[in-house]
Amino acid sequence: MIGSDFSDYFTEPVKARAGYRKAFADGFVRDYPLAIRHAAGHVAEVLYNATVYRDEAGEVQGVFAAARDVTDQRRSEHILEFENHALAIISGNPPLPAILEILCHGIEDILEGTLCSILLLDDDGVHLRHGAAPSLPDEYNRAIDGIAIGSAVGSCGTAAFTSRQTIVSDIAHSPLWEGFNELALFHDLLSCWSMPIYSATGDVLGTIAVYRQITYMPMPFDLQVTNRTSHLASIAIQRSRAAQELKRLNETLELRVVEEVGKNMEHERLLIQQSRLAAMGEMIGNIAHQWRQPLNALGLLLANIKDAYHYNELNETYMDESVATGRRL
Repeated sequence: MIGSDFSDYFTEPVKARAGYRKAFADGFVRDYPLAIRHAAGHVAEVLYNATVYRDEAGEVQGVFAAARDVTDQRRSEHILEFENHALAIISGNPPLPAILEILCHGIEDILEGTLCSILLLDDDGVHLRHGAAPSLPDEYNRAIDGIAIGSAVGSCGTAAFTSRQTIVSDIAHSPLWEGFNELALFHDLLSCWSMPIYSATGDVLGTIAVYRQITYMPMPFDLQVTNRTSHLASIAIQRSRAAQELKRLNETLELRVVEEVGKNMEHERLLIQQSRLAAMGEMIGNIAHQWRQPLNALGLLLANIKDAYHYNELNETYMDESVATGRRL
């Protein structure tokens, strides 16, 4: 790295140079947003911090710099926005297919290059029915609508049958996709992972699947997004079914059954409330993380003052500069 251009490590060299000039002009730069492109090609968002160190004569002696990766934080914020948006829509009681389509688009927006599908388990507990798959070919959706679940019926049929997450990184060579791989490959679907959608009592309501048009092993973040979206789908499905049940009960005027459905609706309201509380907890964690950096810098400043006193280097100029830096922090 010796002799290389600092700015070339970032996706926006001009912006990086501007931040570096700001550090020398002000003596420091804090939480300057940049992005680093890794050798493998992916981009990491960072907050860049730098402090210029000078001697008593004011000459620059060096710069301490650190770039903190906030990619996961930005992703978490994106998921949080998506969840809040989805919960607000679900609370408005739109038709279930519309909600499921919004959830599919949400996954595809967060996980670039993916195609999402939601299938619903039929009342017979054996067959999967089309729920939503706005980006998959209609021909493919029609072909898998009504498939019977089993121990080796693609990713979704297997996930619903086993009640477990099913990951297939290479559809062409997976035994789980025998009998279905030609259909998938014809539509350029090369990998797929699927998660069951559970009810509040642990019953399988359906599956949520994410396809890619490349062979691919999902990363933890991919699975996290899919899992959290499956929870939203669970709320929407249970709410829709409860609403349908309530409509039937109103038609028969059976008060006892109506009260039972009311309890189910209250339970779903608590689920939504718990989701919001969990999202708020994650936001608070991010805020606490932001506080630690200036507090650490302030601790380092105090340690420097103590060392200066110990080595008889503490003078009025040093103290004034330290006080000014402390106030900025």
